[in-house]
Amino acid sequence: MDTSYVVDSTNMHTEMPADAAEKVEMVEVVEENFMGNPDKFRELIEDAEKPLYKEGNEMYSSTNEAKKAFKAMGSWYTKIHACVNNCILYRNEYTDIETCPTCGKSRRKSKTTAKDLTSHATDRKVDIGVLHHPADSPAWAAIDEKYPDFASEPRNLRLGISADEVDVNRVNRNHSVWPILTVIYNLPPWLCMKRKFIMFSLLISGTPRNDIDVFLAPLINDLQLLFNIGVETYDAYAQEQLNLRAVVLWTINDYLALGIGCYNKWGKVSKGKEVDIQQSITGRGGKINKKKRKSNQVGTSDVGRQNNTYWKKFNIWYRQLRYWRDNLIPHCIDFMHVKKNVGESLTGTVLNVTGKTKDGYKARLDLVHYGLKPELHPKIEVNNTTLPAAGCTLTKEEKDKLCETLYSLRVPQWYCSNFSSLVSLKDRKLIGLKSHDYHMLMQQFLSIAIRSIMHPPTRVAITRFCFFFKTICSKEIKLD
Repeated sequence: MDTSYVVDSTNMHTEMPADAAEKVEMVEVVEENFMGNPDKFRELIEDAEKPLYKEGNEMYSSTNEAKKAFKAMGSWYTKIHACVNNCILYRNEYTDIETCPTCGKSRRKSKTTAKDLTSHATDRKVDIGVLHHPADSPAWAAIDEKYPDFASEPRNLRLGISADEVDVNRVNRNHSVWPILTVIYNLPPWLCMKRKFIMFSLLISGTPRNDIDVFLAPLINDLQLLFNIGVETYDAYAQEQLNLRAVVLWTINDYLALGIGCYNKWGKVSKGKEVDIQQSITGRGGKINKKKRKSNQVGTSDVGRQNNTYWKKFNIWYRQLRYWRDNLIPHCIDFMHVKKNVGESLTGTVLNVTGKTKDGYKARLDLVHYGLKPELHPKIEVNNTTLPAAGCTLTKEEKDKLCETLYSLRVPQWYCSNFSSLVSLKDRKLIGLKSHDYHMLMQQFLSIAIRSIMHPPTRVAITRFCFFFKTICSKEIKLD
């Protein structure tokens, strides 16, 4: 600390430290950061009073922890690259060079990554009628055909945007966030889903619902720049500068994202005075509801759709990205969510779990309404209604066999959860399965567990259904 002083000639008893201004500024920064948050300030004081060495090492264990401490104190830091062989620091006269003048090693660590970005064009296996890579898909080819200047540079990025709601408070589940993740499909399939290649683009606090466009705007602006203009980038593998561009092929959401503005949202027609009557069958006992519906003056043609009178919300992807209307499949439903929902409904129906089965009274009324399978129609008596056994109806003994088979499964470590903790033999039901558990159940285990029980045609249908899920999750998918 600087111990020099400035003596005030008007008052010989007043002495002011020479670094007083800096100290005042530091106090003001602390006050600004912790105003209204005494608990946070108390943490800072406790950290300041904590000894550097107290039996164990009290130094920060990671760079991120150090950054948080610097930020809390209003301090700044400078990040300096170093040669991989510790020859030099890239500062002063070495600030802008790309290779070490001593050992010749590249400053960049991404040589192999830069090479992998072109693997879809150089190393991809191409078979007619078989999908090995997203580059084999019609959606990829459609962008290539429509924008040949973009397709001419194989290093230009093909992206997917994924979003889903995540509960961050496990106690009362009254707070959620929406992480927006970006995946690079140029990379080989075994790399594109690795954590270090998934970009954390946005984190939206709360549930944005229809206002998600407001929060997506910064990301959309960057995507506009990346497609329309591009950014200057250095290719460490080819050792050259290039103008890198990017296109988003599709978004990936669960089905519920339909309701939060990720898609065009159907709403009330905004124009027209003519009214007609629409009859709709509820499917529950054959009742007919009559609804008044406004009819658009321009009719139901595509012209009427193009002037947006049919849409309550026209999403930001179509409005802001000029290539979006050329995407063949702009929005995808997350397959793991689909498989979890289907697996949960299927096992709930087979085991007849209350609240989970899809074979209930209302479902049987649907059969009545459509005139299907009269042998399964409800038997309505004076004081009782019975549902005849369906092909998927299991006896108690068959339920026991199915549950015992899943309970006794033994698989390699990390293959999936331990199913003995997911099966309740007493209640004859599955409990606490995660998405990956349903993934393995539908692909591997369910067809094994039912092979000696159940009505044969139903068993074959469920087994073929499981094989379908397994097929479209394979590394190679045949288009036919």
